[in-house]
Amino acid sequence: MAENLLQTKLFRPPIRSSLVPRPHLIEKLNAGLSGKLTLVCAPAGFGKTTLVTHWGQQLEEAGDWHFGWLSLDENDSEVERFFTYFVAALQQIDGRFGQSTLELLQSSPSDNLQFILTDLLNSLAQSPQAILLALDDYFHINNPAIHEGLQFLLDNAPPGFHLLLLSRTDPPLSLARLRARRQMTEIRQDDLRFAPAEVHQFLNQLMALDLPETAVTALEKRTEGWIASLQMAALSLQGRTDVDRFINDFSGSHRYIFDYLTEEVLAGQTAEIRDFLLQTAVLDRLCAPLCDALLEASKSQHILEQLEAANLFLMPLDDARHWYRYHQLFADLLRQQLRRERPEYESLLHHRASYWFEQASFTDEAIQHALVAADYERAASLVAEYSQSLVNHGEMNKLLSWINRLPTEWQRRHPHLIFNHASALLFHSSAQEMEATLSHMPDAVTNSLPYSAYLLVLRCIAATRQGQTDEAIALAEKAEEQLAALEPNQINQSMRGVGALVLANQYRARDGKRAGHLYDTAVSLSREFGNLIAFLTAVRDRGRFLLEQGQLHQAEAVFREGIQSEQQWAGKLGSPNKKLLAAAPIHASLAVTVQL
Repeated sequence: MAENLLQTKLFRPPIRSSLVPRPHLIEKLNAGLSGKLTLVCAPAGFGKTTLVTHWGQQLEEAGDWHFGWLSLDENDSEVERFFTYFVAALQQIDGRFGQSTLELLQSSPSDNLQFILTDLLNSLAQSPQAILLALDDYFHINNPAIHEGLQFLLDNAPPGFHLLLLSRTDPPLSLARLRARRQMTEIRQDDLRFAPAEVHQFLNQLMALDLPETAVTALEKRTEGWIASLQMAALSLQGRTDVDRFINDFSGSHRYIFDYLTEEVLAGQTAEIRDFLLQTAVLDRLCAPLCDALLEASKSQHILEQLEAANLFLMPLDDARHWYRYHQLFADLLRQQLRRERPEYESLLHHRASYWFEQASFTDEAIQHALVAADYERAASLVAEYSQSLVNHGEMNKLLSWINRLPTEWQRRHPHLIFNHASALLFHSSAQEMEATLSHMPDAVTNSLPYSAYLLVLRCIAATRQGQTDEAIALAEKAEEQLAALEPNQINQSMRGVGALVLANQYRARDGKRAGHLYDTAVSLSREFGNLIAFLTAVRDRGRFLLEQGQLHQAEAVFREGIQSEQQWAGKLGSPNKKLLAAAPIHASLAVTVQL
């Protein structure tokens, strides 16, 4: 999974060249570094992210701390996904952090989380670097296991590691205990409100409104220093002559301010800009080609540049200014307005986005938009098409996550999806759940090639796990016979490789010569036909088999050849300089072999 992470989640938001200095908050944040946790908690639009990114940059420039970043969203409440991204954020600082932790996350069940996180803590404890890690939008996380894991990390954090949580709500951690021990610093809504002098600087210097002091004071009282509403007000005030009337009308609860400013900000834009904002608000991230596809137009790059220049809640996600996102609050307002004005249009926009992301090879987002559009036929087809790649790369949790978001009837429309669903359940849960899923396969499919052969391979693996050696051998032999009779294609040959691997492991104690031949077959077929997990497992088992026979040099050669192939594979996956998570056992086995 690690090599397929969305890298923009690990990018710190760019710092604006002009912002209101907040030295009193920076001082408070600096003082809190002696503890374990800083919590910045306030409603949307209070400047949490801006404050923290500015502070983190200052710490890095001073050379005292290394600053890591992770932006969270509603899809990150799965334990393996959350902590994989957590480790990836640390690896932006030092690629050596948590290498073995990632392997444990993939191979161990979530009830071993403390054991897994102990490995990460030990890795951090060995680092000479002082590390500040920020988790933005932590309020999206709703999994108690993740909160417990984070609490364990805080309770046992080594000196020089400081966690920073940005959230709209208090996280369910032991905050009272941390307060009592003076291990936590809190920045709250009242801390983040703009003071009168800051409101004056923001409106008249940064936004260049040149308002009289009475108007600034009135806005400060109306907004209570809420930064997002001040920004919205400033945008609405640009070019207006009825300033007093605007300020007098600018009142009420946040909900009414949202409604009022949505109308005011959008009403002040040209029809072209307004349509662009409403239609592209369905996107979590946007770029010009994607926006062109949604609008069926070709002016998006120019409009994006206009929006960024106007500070219209558009935030760049990379230095190249290719990918952007809207401020979350603004995006919510735009979506609300779109639903109000064109309720039938939202599904069409998600449909167009799904097609664009598919053509751009962003399969995850293609599936996501198809699901939001309730286009289950398309979503199921995409998941079915993507499922073999996920199985081959060991991403069973991701596959199960997508399948579980499909209505039950659509989970059973594609035989290949049923088969890969069963494969994932075999590795993730049990043979019983695998068989329950396979029961939905039509009999005409189950009893015909190639699926009859594929099912034999799955049941062979299940028999192996249950210690039924003779049954496993019989199933594997039968599967090999059927697969050998098929026309060669990627999945047929890949399944032959898996079958050969399972059979080799059964024969290693009975017939070493045949086991060696089968291992060679498994390695060759899995490598040639793209089954990463089977290939790396076959290399590991082949090398260990040679070690058992005392053939140290041959085992070392097998492990080194596997590592060389790992790098070639990583290059194909777009990560030529990274180690593949699934290859960790080969590296460990090589280390043992060299020591011998």
